[in-house]
Parts: sequence; structure tokens; C-alpha cells
Amino acid sequence: MNALRLATRARTPTSCLRSFGTASVARADIITDLYLKGIKEYKPRASSASDSEGQVKAWSAPAAPKSPEGVSKEGVTAELDAYASAQEAADTPAGAQATHTKGAKAANDGDWFELDTTPDHAHH
Repeated sequence: MNALRLATRARTPTSCLRSFGTASVARADIITDLYLKGIKEYKPRASSASDSEGQVKAWSAPAAPKSPEGVSKEGVTAELDAYASAQEAADTPAGAQATHTKGAKAANDGDWFELDTTPDHAHH
């Protein structure tokens, strides 16, 4: 067995051999010890109410907004009503076309889902 081990070591270059060092493990313990020592020694200073002076602006309520001058509630309501009536007049056609369109629309309201069943023979 010893001869076999010596033979394999002789053929294996030294750069391929793995070695384990203990220095890195000891260094990790030193760093951890220093960190824990620093945490244990830390003493937060007591804060007082005067510490925030100069760092925080005093709060004050904002001023109430002013109402726009020259605008009355009745005037705005009248303008909105005039605009709505103008939109309704523009949307509906005048005279007999309006009744014809409304009747045709009412007749076709239920037909929007039906499929066209007539065959197309123009494909030949």
C-alpha cells in the first residue's frame, strides 16, 4: 500500500495537490471577535426633544384657497345646461330621418348576435 501511495504522489505534480490551511479559519474568528466587541461596546446616546430643532420645519396649516372671482354657481349651471342641450341636438338627426333611424335601430337591436347563414358561392 505504501508503495502505491508513493507511486501516485510521484506522478502527481505538486500544483495539483490540495492543502488545507488553518490561518484563514483563525482570521475569521478574529474578525468576528472584533465585530462582536464593537457591538457590545456601542452605547447609543440618549435623545432629547431639542435634538430635532433645526432639522425639522415647524408645521403650519396651509391657507384656504380663494374662490375664482367673477364666476357664479348659477352661471356655470346655465352654461353646462346649454352645452348638454347643444350636444343632444347635434347627436339626433332632424325630422323624419330621426324617427326612421330610431325605428330601424330598435328593430335591429336583437340581431347583433345572429350569424349570416347565407352560403357564399363566389368562391368557385
